[in-house]
Amino acid sequence: MKKLFGIVLALCFLVSMVHAQELKYVSEFEGGKLYKAGKINVLKLHGSYRQMGRQYGALLKNDWEPCYKKAFEERFIGKNGMTYETLDKIASDYFRRLPKRSQDLIYGMAETSGISLEKHILLNTLDACAEIWGVYGMLATNTQGCSAIAAWGEYTGGRPLVVGRNYDYMSYFEEFLPFMECVVYNPDDGGIPTASFAFLGAAYTQNAMNKSGIFLELDDDITTAIITRHDRVPNMANLLFFLLDNSTMDGINTGFNTTLPDFACIIQVADKNAAYSYEWATYGLQRVAGRADGLLAASNDFVDPAWGRWPCPLAESAQRRENLYALGEKYKGRLNVDTMKELLKTPIDKGGATRPISADEETLYQVIAVPAELKWWINLTNYQGWTEIDLKPLFE
Repeated sequence: MKKLFGIVLALCFLVSMVHAQELKYVSEFEGGKLYKAGKINVLKLHGSYRQMGRQYGALLKNDWEPCYKKAFEERFIGKNGMTYETLDKIASDYFRRLPKRSQDLIYGMAETSGISLEKHILLNTLDACAEIWGVYGMLATNTQGCSAIAAWGEYTGGRPLVVGRNYDYMSYFEEFLPFMECVVYNPDDGGIPTASFAFLGAAYTQNAMNKSGIFLELDDDITTAIITRHDRVPNMANLLFFLLDNSTMDGINTGFNTTLPDFACIIQVADKNAAYSYEWATYGLQRVAGRADGLLAASNDFVDPAWGRWPCPLAESAQRRENLYALGEKYKGRLNVDTMKELLKTPIDKGGATRPISADEETLYQVIAVPAELKWWINLTNYQGWTEIDLKPLFE
């Protein structure tokens, strides 16, 4: 029996080693460093935003032109029938509305990357260009998606809070998964070191965690009118700076309450103690706690009663959210990173929230975060399986 127990322990250790991806040093430039976690680029940047942009541009010098060509020339223009003029108009408007710190990142990239500033401005909106085009009715596909679940307290059996998220988007974006990067910003202006997981060249975030142990992620909203306010800072830029500028959940809450978004969305925010959903409309905000003390799920429709009734069809979004709550109850007391992986593996037709591979839309990637440990795990569909990235040594 002792021998068998020893074998089991050894196997568990080997499995944990497989799941814990060691960072492999690749190169450095002007104080910034590039590592690899499997096939995922991990950048540790330091300095002013212009300097961090320069490091970013040089460290990934071999990726910029291939990414631009695949996304804009081959896919958006070549296959989707978009025009360069329309893409440039969308991207230029987006760049115009960015805070100076975001613009400085892009200016810095253009100084060392080997491609033009114009191409960087386009790459900064790689995912936004496709969605905005679709919203205006020029691309016949449903782009609304994403979902998330957070568990703590009794639901984790006293273990640390854990968050899992599905990023759902147009299926052809699988082509761009090799260009998703984990970028860690260590600004020298007193800002809080913050890690972002986003497409190459993005001066914004949809998934991020800072050194203070605050994690957030973005889901689309299909409840309110689908409009973009072109007189506001882009949501995804604000989200990055919420984390760079705030070390507490109270500070994050203040940021949301003093900022109106450019489009409606739902943001899950979590630290080691609790999680909340921010239902962020272009004209208001509601903060939603979980249904039970220790469990919170969200998809793509607002649920706070204060909003009133919505005319939009919400059945599919509601189903995914209810499925997540049901799975949370199923795993109550056992939710941790490993069981969260199982939960996120469950497709919609089997009682989960994960979209299968399809012609239109799928779950492109998944993120699990444990804020108390400053770690996250990333799963890229058909590209790279679950990969652990410990952010602690990347934060300064």
